[in-house]
Amino acid sequence: EGRAPAALDSLSRGAPVAEVRDVLSKIPVAHRVALARRAQTNERRFLRHDPDPLVLESLVRNPNIVLPEIIALARTPLLLPSTVEIMAGDPRWAASDELKLLLATHPRASFSTVDKLVARLGDIMLQRVIHRPGLNPAVREKVMRKLSRKNRG
Repeated sequence: EGRAPAALDSLSRGAPVAEVRDVLSKIPVAHRVALARRAQTNERRFLRHDPDPLVLESLVRNPNIVLPEIIALARTPLLLPSTVEIMAGDPRWAASDELKLLLATHPRASFSTVDKLVARLGDIMLQRVIHRPGLNPAVREKVMRKLSRKNRG
């Protein structure tokens, strides 16, 4: 207890993602979830490649996780909507426009989460939102209406 599984200890720092995922697949999901919640820097580096969304959500809840790791996780399409919401609501990351942009345009973000994020973005970042490839058309329309109202008022 409290230690990384031996399989993770065997991975080198620059191990290829395929090798990391192979090693992770041999550790029970429940153990990976528990480890993610308390993992230190080295384990978090490997766990962010875990394909299980529950492991990723547990990793986001880790009190030691830092902004660059959160930003890397925000680029992962495997996140659950609840994970995106947790990231968006964490006051530790409130000042990061880059993270707000990633989360507001994340394919799994709920409309309520997007609304909250968009409300906290300035005009330049809103312009970046509407130019994101693959953006949900409803989100694009909402942001365009917001920009239009700002420019009129």
